[in-house]
Amino acid sequence: MNSPVYVPLKLKVVAYWFIFEGLSSIIKMAVAMHELRLLLDVGVCQLFVGIGLLKLKHSSHRWAMFWTKLYLVVLPIVAILIGVFIKSPTLDYKVFGIAVGTVSTRLVIVSAVLLACFISWQYSVLDNKEIRQLFSRVNESRRS
Repeated sequence: MNSPVYVPLKLKVVAYWFIFEGLSSIIKMAVAMHELRLLLDVGVCQLFVGIGLLKLKHSSHRWAMFWTKLYLVVLPIVAILIGVFIKSPTLDYKVFGIAVGTVSTRLVIVSAVLLACFISWQYSVLDNKEIRQLFSRVNESRRS
């Protein structure tokens, strides 16, 4: 019988972030359906990635690396585009697709930078040698 494998706290934080992102996508889709709009959000996949990370599934680790790299490429591009092309001092602030107010463009850019820092940390956790070895060991033990 297999004994439970210890999941490091930093990996749990990353996994719960993916779960949060997936649940946020589900809520956005539900709100859109309530407004009789169709919204397909691939972010729902992140829910399963997060759950898989907690179960130490090797495929979830690969998907988490994919999503993290994608965010690291897209976030700076979005921040630059907002800084260059958005001339308005404020932007609409939406929660799950519902406008709840306005926020300054500078705050949006600062938030994107902070999010990029968090995602860089997330990448460092997922790419950590010990974390990669943990997924490899668990994957090998499941095969045997």
